[in-house]
Amino acid sequence: MTAGTVGDASWGWSSVAGSIAECTGRRRCSLVATVAAVALRYHHGPCVEVTVDDRTGTLVARFLGRDTVPGFHAGVGVALQGTVIDEWGTLVVLNPTYQFTRRHA
Repeated sequence: MTAGTVGDASWGWSSVAGSIAECTGRRRCSLVATVAAVALRYHHGPCVEVTVDDRTGTLVARFLGRDTVPGFHAGVGVALQGTVIDEWGTLVVLNPTYQFTRRHA
């Protein structure tokens, strides 16, 4: 999977962000990035926050209700899909679909 491979027709949206630089609140994204950091946080319960970087910016993938997500660690390549929210200037995707990639973004 490469950035932008999920097209408009498959998601039924007029526009899908293919890089973090293109992401804005309430917009779908499909991007390939590298995991920069993984942290366990508490937002009304446990959640794993995975910060990813695609060389155009950073984004937080937040997995709600989880205290671990196997396979995520710094340096791993990952393809993410989901809807972006802007949380006080931080781009966040809640419970995104993901697939690990062989090469880093």
